[in-house]
Amino acid sequence: MVIGGGCLGMSSRLGASAVKYSVCITHRNMNGTIRPSLASVLSQLHDDCEVVVVDALSYDGSERVLERLSAEGRIVLHRERCTRGEGRDVAANLASHDILVQQVDLDVVYRDVFGSAVDRFLELEAEKGDVCLVLVGSGGKDVGLVVLTICRKGLVEEVGGWPSFQQGEDTLFWVKASRVGELVFEYMDICYAHLKAPWYWRWMESLRNQERHFQSGLAFRRVLVGTKFRRSWKFFLRMPLTVLAYLKVRTWPSPRSWYHSTMVDLRIEEVVRTLRDEYH
Repeated sequence: MVIGGGCLGMSSRLGASAVKYSVCITHRNMNGTIRPSLASVLSQLHDDCEVVVVDALSYDGSERVLERLSAEGRIVLHRERCTRGEGRDVAANLASHDILVQQVDLDVVYRDVFGSAVDRFLELEAEKGDVCLVLVGSGGKDVGLVVLTICRKGLVEEVGGWPSFQQGEDTLFWVKASRVGELVFEYMDICYAHLKAPWYWRWMESLRNQERHFQSGLAFRRVLVGTKFRRSWKFFLRMPLTVLAYLKVRTWPSPRSWYHSTMVDLRIEEVVRTLRDEYH
């Protein structure tokens, strides 16, 4: 694992106009944010790029926006019931280009960064060989953390695809990618805004997430002893979700999976914190 030594801006557009790449998006019920987000994505792509959207059977009106853009030939649309991780895997499989810009979500208004990000990936690939580039950033201190993962389609296939989690799928994917290539973290100002769904919707999704995470060992560590919540009032709000999830699933992760996920997640958090402290 490598922590990048520089901040990537938007001025490095070495050869992005000539490079073909696929932007992979997962989506579910983001009617309040989908229009500005998709506009920010489509406006920065040239004709040889493609946008692949996997929609997890949305029903809030956002599906009509996607169907219209698909009919116009502006996006490749696939709809099926899936988790976020499963959706990322389906999008990667459907992509027709070899370079994948992944973890693009439709609650984010993106800066014009995809071309610079792909250029940086190609530079690292020429230097190091097989690379998985993880760009960590935001649009400022008050904007939520945003991540882009860029790699070759062959690397996704080699590691067995994305884990089928609703959350935490990126952490485990990065771990698997680091075993077959160089995992590089760098900072970039990625977005103008990271929009939020209503609080009640996020809580409903959180309960579903806890159920999925018990088998992997992520849920208990993140909610009860995770560094993200243990010094926060959110710690007390999330405890009931964990209890409800346990009562429904009735199983605990093995000590090995719990320890492994904890060590991995703490390492990723340390990398992200280092990058944010250095460039903010």
